[in-house]
Amino acid sequence: MRLTTRSKLFGQEIWIIVDLLVEKYNSVAVFSFGSRARGDLKPWSIYDLSIIADLNEQYLDRIRDMLSALNEVDLQLKASPFKRG
Repeated sequence: MRLTTRSKLFGQEIWIIVDLLVEKYNSVAVFSFGSRARGDLKPWSIYDLSIIADLNEQYLDRIRDMLSALNEVDLQLKASPFKRG
């Protein structure tokens, strides 16, 4: 599933996060996976996102920075930042 289709499986809030990630990290791609992407979500399901971008930091530093950037968002999500190339 391509996130750019802005599928009805996702709430409007997630697009705020995707836009933030694309802008802050000059993301090449943002992928959704897991139960929300498949459409078989449960009330406790979180948003699982993978971000591919031009990143220079070590993996744990990327996660810390991304969690800090998303700290004010009131959504349950897991974001995994990966370096392009």
